[in-house]
Amino acid sequence: MYSKKIPTYISVYNGICHFLREKKLFSTVHPIWIVFIYYLSGLITDNYIERVLLTLFQLYSMLFEMINSSIEQTNDRIGMEFNIHTKRAKEMSGAVTALSRIPILLIIFHILKNK
Repeated sequence: MYSKKIPTYISVYNGICHFLREKKLFSTVHPIWIVFIYYLSGLITDNYIERVLLTLFQLYSMLFEMINSSIEQTNDRIGMEFNIHTKRAKEMSGAVTALSRIPILLIIFHILKNK
């Protein structure tokens, strides 16, 4: 049986489009926030490396949010009835998303402390 393989760049583009359609404009993590953090970092630091670190960690936070959304959608597809394993999976993926913002705060506090 012949199966046509979709190029990786098309899959990545489709995944990003699905994520952006699912999330509202001012959701917890959105590409606009990456631009906002980048420009905010310009106000608190002149160091290029610190600006890149802030933007990079914000990007990682968005990637974790995408993984969280995919886990939630997969669990919802399996069944809408209460299941303790589904609940735990959603809570753990949500915790990873929340914890991914800690490095951003640490970098901001470090920059402000050394200023």
